[in-house]
Amino acid sequence: MNILFIHGNYPAQFRHLAEALGEQKDHDVRFLTCRKDHELHSIRGVRVITFDDIDGSICSPHPLVNTTDQGIRRGERIQSILLELAQQGFVPKLVFVHSGNGLGSLVKELIPDCILIGYFEWYFSAGCAEVLLGKTDLTTRNMVSMRNLMTEHELIHCNTAVIPTDWQASTFPDVIRSKLQVVFDGIDTTFFQPPKDELSNMPQILEGESGTVRIEPNELLLSYATRGMEPIRGFPEFMRAIPRVLRNMPNVKILIGGRDRSAYGAAAPSHGGSWKKLLLDELGAFEGSDRVTFTGLMNYGNYRLMLQRTNLHCYFTKPYVTSWSLFEAAACGTPILTNVGPATTGVLPIPDGRALPWEDLFSEKLAESIVKLLREKPIRKSYLPQMFERINCRNQWQNVINNALQT
Repeated sequence: MNILFIHGNYPAQFRHLAEALGEQKDHDVRFLTCRKDHELHSIRGVRVITFDDIDGSICSPHPLVNTTDQGIRRGERIQSILLELAQQGFVPKLVFVHSGNGLGSLVKELIPDCILIGYFEWYFSAGCAEVLLGKTDLTTRNMVSMRNLMTEHELIHCNTAVIPTDWQASTFPDVIRSKLQVVFDGIDTTFFQPPKDELSNMPQILEGESGTVRIEPNELLLSYATRGMEPIRGFPEFMRAIPRVLRNMPNVKILIGGRDRSAYGAAAPSHGGSWKKLLLDELGAFEGSDRVTFTGLMNYGNYRLMLQRTNLHCYFTKPYVTSWSLFEAAACGTPILTNVGPATTGVLPIPDGRALPWEDLFSEKLAESIVKLLREKPIRKSYLPQMFERINCRNQWQNVINNALQT
């Protein structure tokens, strides 16, 4: 069977599903993506085709429908690629698409007989204006609400709609929520698992694209990792807690992974939009700053080693899509400090004493909690529920595919 994945990122949420289908020799599996560095994560049996995303600076007739305009242009671009593939003899029967940004908006117009399975993540409400952009004015609320137009269009036109968690499904209005099936992506617990040996007994070197840190046996590691350094993931609160932690713990090193960008929310109001530069400027010179390393993005090997070696990993988020890193850390038995909320404790059991109300992140309690937990020596044991493990999720995805093909 001809199978096509469409996602701006790669392999993203389709990694395990693409692996499973690529292993089956009777399938011709291809993956459309904007990622040009896809060779870093090659998947056996999957051919990758890259395309350029549309220019986000293009103006549409009305500012409130900029994202809809961009989504339509993405849909047209995907259509043109599908036409080229058809001329080469490849017409997909089964199409998986990351929905909500227009990539799958026009697939059915070109290939009406294909089975289109949409992977959805979020429905924007008026409250998202403050969560994502830090604004509550009417124009911003209107703009955020209009971002749902493409999501609604793709949800209506796909054969099957999938979303990873009940929490994310709850953001959709009742009138369209019934079409969504909750199926998680799946965490590979043969890879993300507690270390077999005590890693703190010998030096460990953790490398990223822009920084390296060496952790000695007598040193503690505090970690924070994110796609983008921004308020929606509690980056400012974490940075403001760092000086107090370093003053109280002379044997701790801090690793901050991720790129200096805003992946979801608004850019910083100054410093070229960089929250990292803004916070470093705000903090100024502080004792122990030489023990802080910004590694940039890390490959899977170093990222897993960080989760297995760290003495405390901080993951914070406002009410938004839950990051994979929270589930991967749980699979590694990583000691986590997070905040109470539907995106964290609402989807994953967090060990007692390692969750704070979001309000506490704005006070000295955050630094105090970090210091307290760093001084503990918790036993590393996976606390990822079986429902999130890859083997169970693959079975659920197979059921989704079988049902879609039969209808």
